[in-house]
Amino acid sequence: SRGYDAAPAAQETPAPAPEGPSSRARKDFAVFSAGIAAVKVGIESLNLAIPILLLSQAHAAAAIGALYTAAELVGLVSGMAAGPLVDRWGPKKTMILTVLAQAGAIAAVPLSLAAWGAAALPAVFALFVFNGAVGEVFDVARKAAVPQIVGRDEGVLREHNGKLYVWREIAAAAGVYGAGLALKALGAASTIWLHPAFYAAALIAFLRTGSPASATREQSPAPAKASPGLL
Repeated sequence: SRGYDAAPAAQETPAPAPEGPSSRARKDFAVFSAGIAAVKVGIESLNLAIPILLLSQAHAAAAIGALYTAAELVGLVSGMAAGPLVDRWGPKKTMILTVLAQAGAIAAVPLSLAAWGAAALPAVFALFVFNGAVGEVFDVARKAAVPQIVGRDEGVLREHNGKLYVWREIAAAAGVYGAGLALKALGAASTIWLHPAFYAAALIAFLRTGSPASATREQSPAPAKASPGLL
């Protein structure tokens, strides 16, 4: 009877709790979060500088509405195409490529204005819309990167997604405030340079983020070897 009574007790033994992210994964997540925060600062500074630039150059509020509407529509299309791209390239490579593309596009805005003045406004319009389209692909890659860095445990993902959200909101507030100061001191055309500058910082962060596969292997316990006596 003792053997019979011991069976339920063995079944009630709780499964071991999943291990948290490794030290390397936590470090990679911190670097990754810094890169995401830098991207958010760049986005918010751009979204504040471009409307003021258009108002000063074109004197037409309707142009601002058309600009953001076009960016949203193109973003819907690129967002649908983002999934296959991220599957093919991987989150890290996709983020690096999209950050490079966005920084290059926005760096061309003040250069175009310096060369052609108001005649460059159609190019400014196209570059901003292109930036928005590529940004949608970046967002998909950003979301796909978190499980590869910290693992796929639901509790761990909720915790780290919450931390990332807080950092993004802090960066957004800092970006708006900093862009406002830059607009007052330097003007809209110079403030636009904040975007490629912070994207360059984000690129460095993403390049320094370790390989997701290596971080996952570090978390996984080594497979147990069978004892010869049990064969």
